[in-house]
Amino acid sequence: MKLEHLKSLKKSELHAHLNGSISPKLLYELALSTQTLNAKELGLIQAPPSDWDSCFALFGLVYKVVRGPQILYRCTQAVIEKFLDDGVSHLELRTTLKEDLEHGISWDSYLDTILQATDDFLNSPQNGGQITVKWIISLDRSKGLAYVEKSMATILRHHKKSPYIVGTDFCGDPYIGHFKNFERTFQHARQEGLKTTVHFAEVPRFEDLWEILDFSPDRLGHACCLNKGLFEKILEKQIPVEICFTSNLLTGVVCAPEVHVVKAFYKARHPFVICTDDFGIFHSTINDEYRKVAAILNLQVAEVEDLAARSLAHTF
Repeated sequence: MKLEHLKSLKKSELHAHLNGSISPKLLYELALSTQTLNAKELGLIQAPPSDWDSCFALFGLVYKVVRGPQILYRCTQAVIEKFLDDGVSHLELRTTLKEDLEHGISWDSYLDTILQATDDFLNSPQNGGQITVKWIISLDRSKGLAYVEKSMATILRHHKKSPYIVGTDFCGDPYIGHFKNFERTFQHARQEGLKTTVHFAEVPRFEDLWEILDFSPDRLGHACCLNKGLFEKILEKQIPVEICFTSNLLTGVVCAPEVHVVKAFYKARHPFVICTDDFGIFHSTINDEYRKVAAILNLQVAEVEDLAARSLAHTF
């Protein structure tokens, strides 16, 4: 399927981390201008990771570069522009709250900056109504309940004054903590009108996955390390899945394209959306992801068009 035809398809991107979606070219330019990375690190940000650990090492380098409101604003707009160029008509970006007081960033000013950058881009002639952008704010389970509750209070305060914040994401090290410890906080967010997505079964750790399914999130991210019972429960509850094909392969949680769970979901006619996860980290655009998934599923052009169109049914 030709790239230009893929770009022309209206589609949604529903699992894209802000800091992971900064293009390697822009990140390299910023690193040079700010002199925040050494020569070895500059080389590392130009290549995709080879496993789980190298992936998160790359995120550490990104955080060293994206410092201060001006760079954050520029990166936010650049990420939106990239997805617009790739034909995305509805974009849901996600990020955890960041604090960098040395460079003038608090949780509140962080949200103010990305929301202002979003509003300015959407109202610019460059956009012309071609793309809508919403935000999902991620909550890191590994940082404990007090952190999650404080984060949620900040999120809800901004949600009340901004139309762009539409959901929350339960994320972080899946080997730390249990969802039941945070469930009341997410129930409160639901009552306040926020949707919920969850980083789910990205690794083969099953302890709290049933608890998460009992909560019935609005979407599941990854869901690539499932046993039969969990797979069947997802089908029963009809929870849409955010498929991050290249991410799962490069981090090593899926050993080969042929065994990726997207094949089983497609065969079962279960709703899923093709996503990038971290374009800037994995060097794979949304159109690259469509091509790869289409190849592994042996899809015809009309079926790819249908997949793109149905992605718009699962937005927040």
